[in-house]
Amino acid sequence: MYKEGRKFNTSYVFYSFFLYMYILGFAKEALELSKQQEQTKQQEYVTKMKEYEAHIEHSRVEQKRVDGEEKRKTLQEETKQNQLRAQYQDQLARKR
Repeated sequence: MYKEGRKFNTSYVFYSFFLYMYILGFAKEALELSKQQEQTKQQEYVTKMKEYEAHIEHSRVEQKRVDGEEKRKTLQEETKQNQLRAQYQDQLARKR
């Protein structure tokens, strides 16, 4: 493999191997950090979606409350108008 008289440089192989291992370790660490950042972003997204859904549900409940209040006021006003109409009809009937 090597010509006679030429020596194999083991220190080059040794340092190359450890440089490779160092870079590989750094790459693994960078990949892990990237995964953690992605998980954090996903958790933030899920949290924001839950907040949004809670806001929508709160809006629905509030709208139902307002609708119920408006219906109550309408029924109250209809009752008042019916009473006034009945009193007026009674007055007309007494005048005849």
